[in-house]
Amino acid sequence: MITKEMNKHVLSLKNDVLFKRVYGSDTEESKFILKSLLNKILGRDDDPIVHIEYKNPFSIKECVDEKESVLDIKAETNKRELIDIEMQILWDKDMPSRLLYYHGGLLRESLQRGEDYDKMKQTITICIIASGGFKENDSFLSEFLFIEKDKRFVFSDKTKICCIELSKVNPDNKKAEDLSPLEMCLEYLRCADENGSEYVDELIRRGGKDLEMTQEILRKATEEEILRERALAREKFLRDKLHMENRYNRGLEEGREEGRMAEKREIAKNFRNSGIPIDVIAKNTGLTIEEIEKL
Repeated sequence: MITKEMNKHVLSLKNDVLFKRVYGSDTEESKFILKSLLNKILGRDDDPIVHIEYKNPFSIKECVDEKESVLDIKAETNKRELIDIEMQILWDKDMPSRLLYYHGGLLRESLQRGEDYDKMKQTITICIIASGGFKENDSFLSEFLFIEKDKRFVFSDKTKICCIELSKVNPDNKKAEDLSPLEMCLEYLRCADENGSEYVDELIRRGGKDLEMTQEILRKATEEEILRERALAREKFLRDKLHMENRYNRGLEEGREEGRMAEKREIAKNFRNSGIPIDVIAKNTGLTIEEIEKL
């Protein structure tokens, strides 16, 4: 049982540094909880993943050296699947292009030089998004395949990209007991840092060994001073980056708005010089009579 005292210093699993430390460390415990998470996301109840090998196990040096590195977890399963899973704190407009680019790298790794094409491994990219996502889909899970445009048949079952939006998992605030195993697991990812809350405790209790083990690994990870420092620094870096991008975009919009206003004033001035009544100018430009009289 996870107590409030044990939860005291827990950081968020929505932080990609902590996510990789917990699910991507080359230990039997991390492998166990990663297999469980993947089986739930991919719906492998009847044909579960039973073994994985990390291609890029967690390293604290990776977090220290590269602020902008992609902290993904790459693993190969016993079914010869290459899976890349990552946590993204914030969604941005370039995310689909970035996911497609990195998935292309995964595809290139799926077949070794000289191998026959029938040896090609299945490739799956999974992106868990803490905040934001696709406006086109109300569901928390979006799966993307290569399909024919009109007849909708699948070009190949060798590849897909899955995006999970944590903010859409439980929009109706259902109780833990009413959630599916996947929803329960994803809600835990979203709320693990809510120290000692009854909801998180209930998720862990109902999630059984998987979530109890995950919470224990997370608790130990957040007690590692260097890791904790890097996780907080990473989160600050990403949020500062988003803040700067938002300021830049607002600046562009303000510049465009000023340009539109300058154009309206120029049109109104020409209309007025042509003898068109001020009330007509105001109606057609959106400027006030006072603004037009000052031109």
